[in-house]
Formats: sequence, structure tokens, C-alpha cells
Amino acid sequence: MNAGWWQAGAAGLVLSVVLAQLALGADVIVLALSVTSMVIGLYPITRVGFDLYTIFAALFWFRYTGGVLFAKTLYLQPLDHLLKEPVESYALSTLLVGVVVAIVLLARRWDKGTSMFTPMPSTRHTRQVGLLAYVIGAGAGAIVGVASRQIDGNAGPLFVISSALIALMYLGYAAETYHTVAESKGRRLISPRLAGMLTVTIAMALFLNVRALAVNSVICVFLCGLMFRAIKPRHLALGAVLGFVFTSYVSPLALELRVIKEDKSAIQFASEVVELVTRTVTEPGLIAELQRKEAYRSQYESGTLQYDYFGDGSNILNRMAFVALLDAVYAQTQVLNPIGTRALTEQVVPRNAPSFLVEKEARAYGYGDWLSWEIGLIETGRSAYLSFPLPIEGIAVFGPLLGVTLWPVLLMLPVLIILGKISTFRAASATSLFLLSAFHWELIEAPSEGYIGFITRGLPITVLPAWALYWLWAHQGASSTNNPHRLGVARASSPARQRSSAL
Repeated sequence: MNAGWWQAGAAGLVLSVVLAQLALGADVIVLALSVTSMVIGLYPITRVGFDLYTIFAALFWFRYTGGVLFAKTLYLQPLDHLLKEPVESYALSTLLVGVVVAIVLLARRWDKGTSMFTPMPSTRHTRQVGLLAYVIGAGAGAIVGVASRQIDGNAGPLFVISSALIALMYLGYAAETYHTVAESKGRRLISPRLAGMLTVTIAMALFLNVRALAVNSVICVFLCGLMFRAIKPRHLALGAVLGFVFTSYVSPLALELRVIKEDKSAIQFASEVVELVTRTVTEPGLIAELQRKEAYRSQYESGTLQYDYFGDGSNILNRMAFVALLDAVYAQTQVLNPIGTRALTEQVVPRNAPSFLVEKEARAYGYGDWLSWEIGLIETGRSAYLSFPLPIEGIAVFGPLLGVTLWPVLLMLPVLIILGKISTFRAASATSLFLLSAFHWELIEAPSEGYIGFITRGLPITVLPAWALYWLWAHQGASSTNNPHRLGVARASSPARQRSSAL
């Protein structure tokens, strides 16, 4: 797509939204902070162009203040509506986006453009590796679906390993999209095989009750298309349709199935999935009923009565609007002291320490639930496995200033550096796109407990099989190493050279 078209369209959209917010009566300071966070979050893209570091910074901004700017406008609500401390919360969010941008630029500076993955001889070999990785990831998902019904308390090693291996599905998406774009010289983005993979993934997301699996798969395809300059207006229209289908149909279905799955075997639950999906097609009013149930559960059954940014119990939109969660947590810290290091000693360390060092305690609740109990965000004893991102955890544990400025630096910076060493984020390759697609959700949503588990378990379990597949396939196709469509990158080059070599 023409760069001028993108810039003009984006500028026009932002101006329209800002004017609409002013007309809705938004607090001028809050609106100014929202626009400031946008400028900061998109600064790396305007400064150095598109690479996976700058895209991650933009994704982080979008999850905190970017997406809600547009969502609140569509709801005809000013940005400060339904927030307890709107100015302070948007100020902290803007500061946080600035900290993350600094982390991203620092990690990018230390990325020397190398990759541990062996370059592929051809896009055909890349596609073969991707298909096998996808099959392994889907198989691991099936194991998780069965094993999760046998677990009472702590997960066993099979469950932990299989859960990490599901991320290999994203390597399948990255490789298939790369092959499609490269072979069509940028004219096509979605192949019949890719469409089939997406269909299987949506079914798996319903079976596992993991909506992020479907969302991340679409994000992976979009990122590949974006990095390889293959996104067309029709793809944006398709993305809008998929977004509507996901929020209106897939999300309420997934939450209903989360209730239905209790005390059912894998076969019984699979039958329930098929039956419920069939009923949504044959019973016109069922989806509306499920949407009402979703709103009720998100607001009342989880006990989260202080966190509803849109006034309708919108589960998926609240999940994507972390400025509202930050507002709720910040407001609680104004009347309660920060939790302190007790959170680390009582929860984070025991949850991540090996069982031979620490006696494991069965916990039928998430770390995010415990944090919410401690600060009075939800009723003690309620278990909803709430998301509690790293910076917001920092606010609850150490207070606003240290939580927003120091806590992300201590954990997010090392993880980004590690990912860049595994496969450079400076250049577009299937392996780097796989890493960002597989782990950006954890980087944005996980607390310190998730970060530590990601470094010690998730990352090695996921990356080592992918590396072994690359090594085996590269040696299998060594005779064709002169093929111009080599996937791996030994060293990042200029953006123009990257684009020409990638396609």
C-alpha cells in the first residue's frame, strides 16, 4: 500500500476521533495525555521505521490507551467517563508508554542482527518446517485439553510442556504466510492452507477456552503481512469483519463453554462444543442471550465490581483497555498501602521455584486474583484468573512511581534482549515473527510470575524444538543453498535491503 495513503488516512482518523472526544465533553487534560501517549508509542516507528521492536512498542501503547481512544468514541463516551482518577491514570499510562519505548529502543540498540536459527535453503523448506511446527502445536493443544481435566491443583510436567509447545502453531502461521507472500511476490497474503489452519485454531480456542489463541494467530498473519508489505485495504476490511465475529460470537461462546466444561471428560466437552455451535446457527436469539451472560459474568460472577470502563460489562473491551485496570488499582493504592515484597515471597517465588526446592501448594486461583484480593479490587476468595500486567502489578506491590518506572525495566528489558538474541527483531523473518506473535501477549499481559515462568520454562520448551526443526530441514535442503529466498538472517541490513531480500 502507498505510504502516503496510510499517513493521510491515519491522520484523518485521529483528527476525527479527537474532535469527536471534544464534542463528547472529554477532559482536555486526559485527551491531551492520550494523544501524547500515541505520539510516544508511535515514535519508534516514525524514527526508525517498521521492525518488530517498533511494532511491539505500538502494540503496548494500543493495549493501554490507543485502542480505548477509538472504542470509547464508538461508544459515544468521553475518555474520562467511568474512571476514578482519570488524569492520574492517563498520566501514569503515558509515563509507562514512555518507559516501554525507552526499553524497546535500548534492547534494539543491543540487538546485533544475529539469529540462532539456521537459514532455510528455500521458502518450500520454510513452509515444510512451519507445517510440522503447526501440527506439533495443535497436537500439544489436544493434550492440554485432555490433561486439564485430570489436574487437581498443580499442573504436571506433561501439561506444562504441552502448554508451552502450543506456541509452535505461530511458527506455522509465520512460515506459511512468509511462503505465500514470497511466492506471490507480495500479491497474496492468505493461502487455502492458511485459511484451514485458522479454522482449526478457532475450533481449538473454543475447546481450550483460550481466546488469545485465535487472536494471536490473526495478529501473527497481520504482522507478517505488515512486515513484508503485503497488507491491502481488503485485508483491513477482512480484519474488521473477523474482529466483529470474534467479539460478537467467539468470545461469548468461549465464556459459555468455560462454564459448561466443568466435570466433563474431553469427549463429553467436545460434544458440548459441537452442540452449542450448532445451536447458535439454528437458534437466532441464542447469541444475544450468551452476550448478556458474558456481561453478567464479567461484572458480577468474577466479583470485579470496580473495573468496567464501558458501562456494559464488556469483557473483551475491558480486557483490551489496561488504562482502566490501572485506574482501578491506582485508586485502591490511594487508600491502602502497597503490598510490598510479601507478594514475591508468598506468591511469585513459590509458584516458580522447582518442586524439589519448595513444597508446592495446590492453588485454585491465579496470582492476579491474589493481588486483587490484597488491594480490595475484588471480594476475597473469588477466583477468576484475572490478568494483572507487569506494570500494574508493580503499582500494587511497590507503588505508582517504582511500579511504572523500575519494575518493567527489571524484567521486560532482559526478556526483549533474550528474544532479540534468539532471532533478531531488527529484520523480518519467520522465526522472529514467530517469537513476537507467540510471546507478545505474555510481555504485555503477564505479571512477574508469568515473566519468570516464561524465561525458565516457556521459552526454552518452545524455542528448542523450533530450532531443532530448522536445523534438520536446513541440512536436508543444503544442496539448494543458492536459492534467493533464504529465510534466516545472519545480520540485519537496511530496511530497503530487508524488503527486497524477504520477498
